[in-house]
Amino acid sequence: MANTPTTDLQFLTPTSDAESATGWSDNLFGAYDNGNAANFGLDDLLYIQNANAISQQLATNRTGASSLINYAGTDPAGFVDGTSVFYFWWNFLYPGATPEYNDNTAVTAPGQNNVGGAAGYAIGIGSSGTAAKFFHVGGANFGRSPQGGWQNVAIDPSRATFAGWTLGSPTAGVYNSFGFLPIVNTAPGRGQANAVDAIRWGRGEIEFTGGAPAGTFSDMATQNDLVANRWGIFSAQKGGFAFKGKLTLGTSATSLLFEDADVTIIVDETRQVYDAFNLIEVNNASSDITWNNIVITKVASTGLSLDGARGNFTMVDNATVAKTGCSFTDMGTFIYLSNATLSDVTWRRCNQVTQGGATINDGSTFENLTASAYLISTPSTINSVTNSKFETDAATGNAVDLGTVTSSATITWDGNELVSPSNRWTGVAANGISSTANGAIKITATGGNAIVVDISVVNGATTPSVETDVTGLTGGGSLTVNVISAVTATVSGLLGNTEVSVLQNPSPYSSAVAAPVTLFDEDVLSAVTGTDIQLVTTATNITSIGSSSTDFTTMDLVGGDRVRVTQRNDLRIFDTYTVVGTPTASAITVTAVASSTSKLPDIIDSPGETVTVEKIDASYTFSVSSGEVVDILAFRVGSLPIYQLNQIISSTNNSFPLSQVVDRNFDAFEV
Repeated sequence: MANTPTTDLQFLTPTSDAESATGWSDNLFGAYDNGNAANFGLDDLLYIQNANAISQQLATNRTGASSLINYAGTDPAGFVDGTSVFYFWWNFLYPGATPEYNDNTAVTAPGQNNVGGAAGYAIGIGSSGTAAKFFHVGGANFGRSPQGGWQNVAIDPSRATFAGWTLGSPTAGVYNSFGFLPIVNTAPGRGQANAVDAIRWGRGEIEFTGGAPAGTFSDMATQNDLVANRWGIFSAQKGGFAFKGKLTLGTSATSLLFEDADVTIIVDETRQVYDAFNLIEVNNASSDITWNNIVITKVASTGLSLDGARGNFTMVDNATVAKTGCSFTDMGTFIYLSNATLSDVTWRRCNQVTQGGATINDGSTFENLTASAYLISTPSTINSVTNSKFETDAATGNAVDLGTVTSSATITWDGNELVSPSNRWTGVAANGISSTANGAIKITATGGNAIVVDISVVNGATTPSVETDVTGLTGGGSLTVNVISAVTATVSGLLGNTEVSVLQNPSPYSSAVAAPVTLFDEDVLSAVTGTDIQLVTTATNITSIGSSSTDFTTMDLVGGDRVRVTQRNDLRIFDTYTVVGTPTASAITVTAVASSTSKLPDIIDSPGETVTVEKIDASYTFSVSSGEVVDILAFRVGSLPIYQLNQIISSTNNSFPLSQVVDRNFDAFEV
């Protein structure tokens, strides 16, 4: 089973859990000392983690930096600047008394009865009580304010540029002095207004491993939210979860089985950390991660822009990852590998997606991403991106960057839709096309080869414009891009249960020496076979075709279609019926006919015989490039084979109506 999620977060010192007053004071940072120690200390009512917190009453006659809580600890061994962070719990009961939050850097420091340029709440991290960086973390309009309540914040103290101010000259890389400072416009001189709980440090990581039963997001939140823990990394909120830090799904040593559905997650505001801080990472090739209808959104407080730590997703190892119906909004980068399958997934205003060979299909959408290219792909993997949509409102940028090519390649642009201002991503089918700046597809050519890239546009895809970069070509190197528009061809007039094969010409059917190359193949066209199929009667009429286990919906029938019902022991004897309405999995309603007219009395209300139900006048469609030469084969048990050989597909040669003839020499007992 999935193991209990764990974290790397640890207390700064044993007393930084705020379960003891040791190390805590209100006079470490003398510049903001209110001298109000009588109302400072342990609080067993106003706490968030374990059983106590530290609280204080603000000075009654001071505004600006009127009072603060301090902690003098030990510089944590193993803290790595730019990777490690501090996690703090703080609570100020009167957010309406504070200024609004601001992201201004190097602000004028507040003082006694002087707000300066500060936001409503700041946390100082430094090397002494006279040397610290004070980071803006709160204000009247920020985080849980104006409603108020406990807030958890992560801070990277090594940031050179940050919202806040610097007191004195803190020693770089030394973090042993901490101050929790409300800045107030009005002095709330009653109650324990300022409270602080656990101080921890680490990468801010939850690690999750294990097998069946599969792990879920709730498992992580449950462990995070235990009163003894309250890590602040992944917490349950109304309607979903809030996340900041790193979720490690599987490790290099141990895989994870994870399955979840219908979950909403917000990536919390993390304005005082590095951009790569918020991360979901998949490790171990044996991990199996399944997300259905997972919605993740980066958020910002009203009036503020998104911070840089927007939330990334990375597959470190080629695990099995399946995302269906998921939506990611305003997030960062997504890096996938070839064992990922992404169906009906939306990336909206995210930064960039790296395909890595992943299968992307079924209406997946790339909408107004922020990078210069929405999808990073290659000529060999873009064929796995099908029936997807790329949409932009911008005047610049590419939908897909195929990277660097050094040799010729053939690309299939399959069913993908392009939407752009003035149709700048829409091109024309032609040989040797010219480069279009900010075209839908970007190709960079290097080296000295004569490179030819053929882009075959199939299955109704938008014909893409192409931007080329040939500055890296050397010697006699060249790049030619041909955009070839596909033609959809239809083979019609078929009986269900027909196998249709489309082979590259020449094939063994058109040339004695050719090897078969299958372009398309449909083993069973619009038919089902089973031993539980029966003709269902009402009174004396046959009114439907029924089955307890055979699924009729796979035939894609609609009202008005005609079907043939045949016993497999003699395919030359059959009944024909007209479909009424849309079939269900277990029944096809038909226009009523007298049961006495059936040629198959053995299967009326009496299942047991092997029976086939097949559509009459079924059709099969395929798309190939105009000018492609193919051999078309149609085989059906009980009918003579049909061959359409040496067919040059074009806009005027793309319809192939066939008429199947009964094989009079057919003997069911010989097959």
